[in-house]
Amino acid sequence: MDTDFYARLGIRPVINAAGHYTVLGGSVPTPRVRAAMDIAASSMVDVLSLRSAVHAEVARLTRNEAAYVTSGAAAGLYLAVAAAVSSHYKMSIERVAQADIGRSRVLMPANGRNPYDVAIRQVGVELIQVEGGQDALARAITEDTVAVLHAVIGQADGMSTLRDSCAVAHDAGLPLIVDAAAQIPPASNLWEIPAAGADVVIFSGGKALGAPQSTGLMLGSASFIDGVDALAFPRHGYGRMFKVGRDQLVGALAALEDVLARDEVMWLASREAQVGRFLEAFRGNPLLEMTRGFPNIAGQPVPYVLVRPRSLTFDGRLLTERLRNGDPSIAVDRIPGHEGYAAGFIINTLALREEEVDQVISAIFAAIADHSVEREQATSS
Repeated sequence: MDTDFYARLGIRPVINAAGHYTVLGGSVPTPRVRAAMDIAASSMVDVLSLRSAVHAEVARLTRNEAAYVTSGAAAGLYLAVAAAVSSHYKMSIERVAQADIGRSRVLMPANGRNPYDVAIRQVGVELIQVEGGQDALARAITEDTVAVLHAVIGQADGMSTLRDSCAVAHDAGLPLIVDAAAQIPPASNLWEIPAAGADVVIFSGGKALGAPQSTGLMLGSASFIDGVDALAFPRHGYGRMFKVGRDQLVGALAALEDVLARDEVMWLASREAQVGRFLEAFRGNPLLEMTRGFPNIAGQPVPYVLVRPRSLTFDGRLLTERLRNGDPSIAVDRIPGHEGYAAGFIINTLALREEEVDQVISAIFAAIADHSVEREQATSS
């Protein structure tokens, strides 16, 4: 039986030198995780019992009071805000008047705004971005404020820090929701960020955690996550659309176990070694300059390779196109602050497999060799 659906559909696998982006499929679960998911999918089970058991084990492993496996980090944001509205009005959000939901406000430091906070506005509340630090955030609170949101994506000088947001929220008796979707590694963030005072912290499953792409973890206080659980599937209502299958529940747990069992120091050293291989291979190259960058663009303690053309006659866009259209197809990342690839690109080691490093090096050499031939032909003509 033909089971290679990619080949059947005319889809080529991609070597991921860009990072754990959803558009590239997120992460690749380990063989152990895939086996666990296959076993879970092979038989039916009482989902409520399975959820309770998985959530209890995730909470224990991450040193948190409670945990919830959701269908991705964005779904976690939605459910967290819905639970905050329920808590504010002391009734299920399903019984709250639409006008009251529309008046409800979630505050967040302006430097944390990102494309994913649309999930919060989809609940129907108003998302207010606050310029300035802790005092400005505190002044923005009104009787309609239901929660404070903090996104851990790197902090600018003078902006509100996580602990500032926590202090403001708790002084006002409001829950603090933390979006930490891409903040693994280090694995210690799974307990250290909640310990900073967050009521719930949301992580993506489909990034460095290595869980199924459509999963996420909500970690934090039992009182807050109980409010999430009251709204969520398999119950009908606000959380019904965010179903998590039995195989995904088990896969998320197995992935968490893998990450916590991994020697993170050794794993990070292997990322460093990958960067070193690129730098050595292209040392002194007349067309490309490769340098080490750290930390990566998500603020994770992972090195990357910054690739820049040495000559203005060599457009980085041409190189990235050749890599993407080559065999194998290779995806790389943009340099922060640049819309395209003209200035060069980033090789992100976070999702790059050991056996793929030499393939990427060879592909880059082949692409710049083609450029040299084209330039010679243009000069001779």
